[in-house]
Parts: sequence; C-alpha cells; structure tokens
Amino acid sequence: MVANDCDYEEAKKRNLMERFPFLEMGMFLKSSKTKDMPNQLSLNKTEQEKQIIASMYRSSIDLIEEMPSPRFIKSHLPLSLLPPSLLDTCKVVHVARDPRDVVVSYYYHCKLFLNTNFTGDFNTFWKFFINNQIEHLPYFENLKEWWGAEKPPQLTVSQGGWRDYFDEEMQQEAARLDGG
Repeated sequence: MVANDCDYEEAKKRNLMERFPFLEMGMFLKSSKTKDMPNQLSLNKTEQEKQIIASMYRSSIDLIEEMPSPRFIKSHLPLSLLPPSLLDTCKVVHVARDPRDVVVSYYYHCKLFLNTNFTGDFNTFWKFFINNQIEHLPYFENLKEWWGAEKPPQLTVSQGGWRDYFDEEMQQEAARLDGG
C-alpha cells in the first residue's frame, strides 16, 4: 500500500506475492515433495487463484530482481543469513511478535500447509518449537540477533507490548533448557 499511495484499486491489480515477495519462499517450495503442488493446488481454481499459486512457485530472487524501486521484501531469515550490507543500504523494518502468539499461529500454519507434513497436536508442536526442531527456527536466537545488531534496523516493532518482560522470561527459559 505504501508504494501505491494507499490506492487500494492499484494494489489489487497485483497479488501480494508479487507486490511483497518472500525472499526465501523458493527454498521451501522447490523441493521434490512439493514439485507437483502447483498443479494440484490449481485444480478447480479461478484464473486469478491460479496466477497467485504460480507466483508462489516462481523464483523469488528473479521476481525481486525484476521489481522496480522501491522494493518491499519480507523474510523470516536471521540477520546473519542476509547480506552484510543490508542495514547500511536498505531501510529495514523488523517486526517481532509475542512468541506465544507466534507458536500458536505457526502451529496452524504447519497444519494447513501440506509441505510441512506436521500432523501432531499442539503439545507436540510446542515441544518442537521450544527445542528448535521446526523450520524457521531457532526463534529466540533470531530475535536476539536482530535486537543485538551493531547497527539496529531503522524501526523495530514489537507487537503486543510483550518485549518489556520478554528478556527476563527468555533468560529463564534458556536456563531451564540448559538444565540450570
């Protein structure tokens, strides 16, 4: 919306995956277990839905390179896996969510998407999450890396007001996991 001067009609002309691509999307959708997904997901879909599905399976790097400036790109990657010059050359907004919200949201995400192959209950998922045994983790180390960056992002948004007490809770949980 920012790139379209809050013009909803202009924004609706391109799907979200094209306007705001996910940097690492191709990494998750180009595996042998997902190669037939675009065809399977496109069955009985409208033309617009088929275009959205096709854009998800397109190389995000190619899509980003073709985009005009300014570009808006999202990622779940930790700072250490992004270009070293990122914070010097780009405007970065880091959004951090309450981990309790993240684990519930991610649980339903994994139940919904076929490529995760997760079929367990929430208690099992919680154990995997807290022990960093799921894709996109370790969550807490990712947060610490962003928060401790030598040159922090231009804007860090912590949703829900949880950050004030989170550092202490995170230290207690880390000590518990380390056996202390």
